[in-house]
Amino acid sequence: MRIRFLGTGTSYGVPMIGCGCGVCRSDDPRDRRLRTSALVESGGSRWLIDAGPDLRVQLLAADIAAIDGVFLTHFHSDHVMGLDDLRAITDRRGSPLPVWAPRRDVPALEAAFPHLFGESRRPGWSANLELRGVGDGDRIDLASETVRALEVPHGRGWSTGWVFGSSFAYFTDLSEMPSTVRDAIRGVDVLAIDMLRAEPHPTHLNLAKSLEIAADCAARATRFIHMSHEVKHAEVDATLPDGVRLAYDGSTIESA
Repeated sequence: MRIRFLGTGTSYGVPMIGCGCGVCRSDDPRDRRLRTSALVESGGSRWLIDAGPDLRVQLLAADIAAIDGVFLTHFHSDHVMGLDDLRAITDRRGSPLPVWAPRRDVPALEAAFPHLFGESRRPGWSANLELRGVGDGDRIDLASETVRALEVPHGRGWSTGWVFGSSFAYFTDLSEMPSTVRDAIRGVDVLAIDMLRAEPHPTHLNLAKSLEIAADCAARATRFIHMSHEVKHAEVDATLPDGVRLAYDGSTIESA
């Protein structure tokens, strides 16, 4: 399995509009972060995790012309507002592109995208998508993988992590990882997990908490994602323990 991090930034992106901080003015390309999303490749198939407002640029940069499905973590604009950009991909498909999303978010998705999911959808005029609601603990059997949906708290809301067998677990936008989820993913080969900044935050993990979860879950390799402009790549990455690194846009990792 190969994972490509298409974006590793927060809802603002990095650099942030109007900011003159050292990270936003950095000439290190690893400090330039589009909104968080990833591409998972296995057994000849490709799956997208989240479809934020930078999706068109991300797919072009990665030279991706076809995918086999989309997994959405939660209904926040920086994770779903690129769904319309999938039209160029579905135009070349002979069947609807499946979009798996947390069941609790299905009404919001249908309301936000009536042309994609509602009764007013217009095949041929918009992306041909098939929305499939998934509950906590549900399993999705794909051609080469079984994917589990595991809910985690995101402040007062919820986000869904996607776990691809024992190969890869992806958790963005969470404020805590319950013990039941930790037990379910412990020993996974590659873990991608939210790490907003060093300072605590009410809806995201900070550096200390992300490191604690990484040590507890004991993945062979852990990559931090969803980072703000308060994270300077070279400085923070140099402080991390063996096996733990900051992901950056365009970076890849393969599971063992």
